[in-house]
Amino acid sequence: MKTRSFRVRLLVCVVIGMFGSLTGTGNALPDHAHPRQGVAAESAGARFVPLEPIRVLDSRDATSVTGGAPLGPSGVAKVSLARYVPTSAVAAVLNVTGAEATENTYLVAYPDGAERPSVSTLNLSRGHTRANGATVAIGVDSALKVYNNTGKVHVIVDLAGYYTSDSVGSGLTRLSTGRVLDTRSGAPVGPGGVITVDFSAMVPETATAVTFNLAGVSATKQTHVIAWPNGRSRPNVSHLYLLNGEATPNQVTVALGRDRKVALYNHSGSVHLIVDPTGFYASDRGLSFYPVTPRRILDTRPGRGIGEAETHSVSLAGILPASAASMVCNVAGTNTTTSTYVMIWPTGSPKPKAASHLNLVAGQTAANMAVAGLGAEQSIQIYNNAGYVDIIVDLSGYFADPGVASKTL
Repeated sequence: MKTRSFRVRLLVCVVIGMFGSLTGTGNALPDHAHPRQGVAAESAGARFVPLEPIRVLDSRDATSVTGGAPLGPSGVAKVSLARYVPTSAVAAVLNVTGAEATENTYLVAYPDGAERPSVSTLNLSRGHTRANGATVAIGVDSALKVYNNTGKVHVIVDLAGYYTSDSVGSGLTRLSTGRVLDTRSGAPVGPGGVITVDFSAMVPETATAVTFNLAGVSATKQTHVIAWPNGRSRPNVSHLYLLNGEATPNQVTVALGRDRKVALYNHSGSVHLIVDPTGFYASDRGLSFYPVTPRRILDTRPGRGIGEAETHSVSLAGILPASAASMVCNVAGTNTTTSTYVMIWPTGSPKPKAASHLNLVAGQTAANMAVAGLGAEQSIQIYNNAGYVDIIVDLSGYFADPGVASKTL
């Protein structure tokens, strides 16, 4: 296995949040984003408060702010969260979906009242529907905005929770990457089927929510998948959209339900589901979240990309304080020459045996949010399985012990 090492390149943007840096014409990626003024975080950090998953925008609904119309070129929709979060909320944890795109395009979610940043939250191909997790700073009057670059597209936003400057929330404890569900060892989940995922063996009784990478593979029909707290009514939200035969991942954060379980529902056809946990939130322990000015820490496009079976080491030493234990980022793949998958893990730890973070087909541009543990010298490893692929990673925050964390850079 080949290993290559990179020092980071910094890029400063306006908005706090887990944005991918995928902008440009259509589905393309920019060579550079424009530096902007950053926003400092409070030194106390922020704690997470999970909510019952709820839809806060659906442009297909005639009663929405768009009146049932899709967002057009350069269109913007305002999303008010005032009914769902307190004034102490500093950032929202969302699932952002683009549907029925008429052109290759990208969406940007950002705080109301702030300048739109040169980043993207979600990239879409013509005719496709795709979702991506995002953590976005909350702006004026507890509101966000969503921007569409090109063509027309319907926008759906689901709220999973928020980070608060109060002490009422939960802290993050990272879990070593390991697969807790893979239905490929048995039968797929059929139409209208529900399967539960038991986290009780790996999280304490005080756990309030989990975050995991949810992947769907070998879908026999276009479908969507919903994750929600076990024992409660299935919400009108979605977390994963799949085309026939497609393999798609998405980082999901969801409140824990009865017996510390999460339920997964498949809408149409049959599909295999895979769950790789990355962490849990608990009221009596865990790390606090520190948003940083979004920074590009890796962009392989000036070079030749990451080759087959190659591993790249990316160090954040000198960028994050020594107290940083995990980072939040968006990982994008583009210029893919063949179907492949990408894995991420802390330097010094063994490469996961079965835990992909990003699945790509030839020519595809796609991104997925990550909560990545930092290893030796505050670095991570990024592995590409096949062909060549360019990888772009944007840092948007880190987790640290609030008792020893330094003020956000």
